[in-house]
Amino acid sequence: EETPIFFKGEEIYHFDVKTKKVDEKEFKGMPNCTGAFRYMEHYYCFHGHQFSKFDPITGEVQGKYPKETRDYFMRCPHFGEKTTDDHIEREQCSRVHLDAITSDDDGKIYAFRGHHFLSINGDKFHSDTIESAFKELHSEVDAVFSYEDHLYMIKDNEVFVYKVGEPHTHLEGFPKPLKKVLGIEGPIDAAFVCA
Repeated sequence: EETPIFFKGEEIYHFDVKTKKVDEKEFKGMPNCTGAFRYMEHYYCFHGHQFSKFDPITGEVQGKYPKETRDYFMRCPHFGEKTTDDHIEREQCSRVHLDAITSDDDGKIYAFRGHHFLSINGDKFHSDTIESAFKELHSEVDAVFSYEDHLYMIKDNEVFVYKVGEPHTHLEGFPKPLKKVLGIEGPIDAAFVCA
């Protein structure tokens, strides 16, 4: 059973889709996640420019973490080098952070930062403004997760839901209050679905 998990400061919540019940979990040793992501059946917690791989049931961080995000998830090939020729790239990469990240059922990745988002489908990259692809949302998001071919986008205390596809179709009746849809008060720092 897939379970949405929410990170809110140091608090972690599991949402039971069938019963609509929210359970608070205690993950000792987990950093405060500002973004969370399931990729190739591994679970990642982003915190600033670092990330940790973890077990979504126990919260146990697996392996030697945290690791530098710019060495793994972003195209910053010269990050950390001390040459003046690569000054511009280092400056751009030093400010890289993600507000939210998710992947849909087909493996397409969506990464959000400020007013922009990047979608990655295999080796194809597409970048656009949030407002142009998700008109009702207008700007940055707090958290995003994908569930049953829909993108759930959380901003402040509201949930916006879009059907996955091109173009993304906004579901009628949304946004709705976060508490009404997912049983939790905002703001939310990160969310993902545990399979």
